Amino acid sequence: MGNWAEIVPDVLILIVNRVDSFEDFVAFGGVCTSWRSVAVKQNFNTSSPQLPWLMLSEKEEEEEEEEEEEEGINNNMREFFSLSKGMIHKVPLPEARGKRCFETLGWLVTITKDGEMGLLHPFSRLQIGLPHQTTFKYFHQYPMDPVDFVFKAVLSASPSLTPNYVLMVIHGAAKHLGFWRPGGENSWTVIETRDFLYEDVIYYKGQFYALSNQGSIFVWDVGGPNPTVARRVGGIKSELLWYMQPYLVESGAELLVVARYVIHPGDDTDPTYETTSFKVYEVDLSKEARWQEINNLGGRALFLGHSASISVDASRFFPAIKPNCIYYTDDYMDMYTYPVDNNPGGGKDMGVYNLEDGSKEPLNYKGESLSYTCPPAWVLPSF
Repeated sequence: MGNWAEIVPDVLILIVNRVDSFEDFVAFGGVCTSWRSVAVKQNFNTSSPQLPWLMLSEKEEEEEEEEEEEEGINNNMREFFSLSKGMIHKVPLPEARGKRCFETLGWLVTITKDGEMGLLHPFSRLQIGLPHQTTFKYFHQYPMDPVDFVFKAVLSASPSLTPNYVLMVIHGAAKHLGFWRPGGENSWTVIETRDFLYEDVIYYKGQFYALSNQGSIFVWDVGGPNPTVARRVGGIKSELLWYMQPYLVESGAELLVVARYVIHPGDDTDPTYETTSFKVYEVDLSKEARWQEINNLGGRALFLGHSASISVDASRFFPAIKPNCIYYTDDYMDMYTYPVDNNPGGGKDMGVYNLEDGSKEPLNYKGESLSYTCPPAWVLPSF
């Protein structure tokens, strides 16, 4: 057998062009110097679907010091768990240390304890500065811990692919919508709404869809100088939202509303909470605007959690990913944002829910990853 390192570059490029998994592509580049030279962004099909990785919480300083002594590793590494390989990847990411992170289109919106915000690509480590929290209109009216000020962040397009994008966030005690676009004012534009809060937001078919606490979906057009409501879609009764955590998800070109039901703590000294079930509604955006409960995702799987609403074709990743299942992480922020004595932080309530038979099972990640600042979160690996 010849020397694999001596394969000519043109042939290597033909080979690497056929690798559509980000994880396998990175492994390809780790074989030797010549293979690494062709395992670059230009040779990767960025449109190929990827399976989310679980970004684990950063470790406490004591844990990292012990590992550094035992293994000689840098404590600026962040761990990502791969469901398909069942293994942990260690990625240098000092830029995320000590920050709350929200995933959107493979990027992280980061927030420091001082209210500084930024966009961070976790694998290229490219950073884009964002306006400070103090530029939100109502920042000083409702004092909050800066890391708790933002609840959701959504990009309209990846900054890796275009400079023309909008970042929409749900923020503040009143859960307003606010957005920023590059090249404009170095401040956040707040969308004024007085009578309701927003529970979730998604970019879908060229517009932002936001779910209110009254059970309606508002379609916002932010293309012009002033944001306008393109339409309003009625839906779930508002009282039902009191008992569940809702998510907006695009799945197979359809818009879904997913309801997550959680057992809440009994009192301030009891930190026990647990996801019990999910319900999924398909939203018909025709004139009737009907919401229909479904118990089958058409062979797809959902990944839900802290700022993540991701859908994948499970058949592409079978048997690692099961169809018609919901893979969820811990996002019960009220519990780990205001911890009680017995609560070690968010990250306990994770698992897999089978929508067809209502069964639950744990993720195949067997470790423990807890944090008050940034519990485990789904991240789409990308360049």
